[in-house]
Amino acid sequence: MIELKGINFSYSANRIFSNLNLEIKESCICSLVGRSGIGKSTFLYLIGGLLKPESGEVVVLGKNLDKENDISLSNYRNTTVGFIFQHFHLIDTLTVKENILIPHLFSRKAAGKEAALERLDMLVRELKIEDLVDRYPDSLSGGERQRTAIARALLNNPQILLADEPTGNLDSDSTEKILNILHAWQKDETSKSGRLLLMVTHDKNIAGKADRKLELSEDGLRDIDG
Repeated sequence: MIELKGINFSYSANRIFSNLNLEIKESCICSLVGRSGIGKSTFLYLIGGLLKPESGEVVVLGKNLDKENDISLSNYRNTTVGFIFQHFHLIDTLTVKENILIPHLFSRKAAGKEAALERLDMLVRELKIEDLVDRYPDSLSGGERQRTAIARALLNNPQILLADEPTGNLDSDSTEKILNILHAWQKDETSKSGRLLLMVTHDKNIAGKADRKLELSEDGLRDIDG
């Protein structure tokens, strides 16, 4: 599914990755841990096609992202990848409903409007935000914004879900419910080609429930146990 080959990346003069390599072949739930500032979000942005490496290759489902044009990358982000951003990135002038529908509006492969609205209704019920659909982001709590961002990421039913601290603003009970939804999405057998959930987290308990656990450090990327 994902292969990173010899990735080098810097912000200004600050080297983030040096010859970073990774291969994830199977559909699974994969967690990524590491200290703050080590580059976990940058790692997701590279896989999501939001950033390009200085050198090396990011290959996702056989597609070399560095060789794709902007239109192709936009389509990739709208149909293949769902992204749960750590800071939500909701549009303040749009309602919750409108924010969730953004991937559908910009996707050439999305289902018709009626199907998109049906999926939206299902997601807001699962995420317990059905009473918020006509409100605007500035009137929501952090947890409500988080749930809205998760619904938006799942709307087009992507094959790969990149989740940057998806439960960081939720209490323990809400965290458990959100994890159940994300895990059920990944395990859904209606996806013939399988699904990958790649999740950044600081919570060791959450990381420990993943099928594969990765740690990012100054020494690179490694698989960890437990």
